[in-house]
Amino acid sequence: MFSRLHPDRPPEGLTRERWRERLDAILIFADKHACDLERLGWDAEKLFAVGEHWQRLDERGVGWFVAEALAEGGLVADVGSRSIRYQTMRGASRTIWNH
Repeated sequence: MFSRLHPDRPPEGLTRERWRERLDAILIFADKHACDLERLGWDAEKLFAVGEHWQRLDERGVGWFVAEALAEGGLVADVGSRSIRYQTMRGASRTIWNH
């Protein structure tokens, strides 16, 4: 899974520049929250998976949705065992659930 996170090999449908922005954002997210995410039972595959096609939301780990918000100026509001709550740059609140 982590081998797919190479900065020079973006998934189809994403430019190298946007891919690197997303990688930076997800690495910042992981750096700040990795201990809590692991302790709370979040699976690395569920968080960081990336498929061949960026547009296929079902092939992306949930961390990528948070990373997209962070790359555009958003912030993580709360990390819990059942959900991650984040805010977009425009102030919209979003929740991702851990099933």
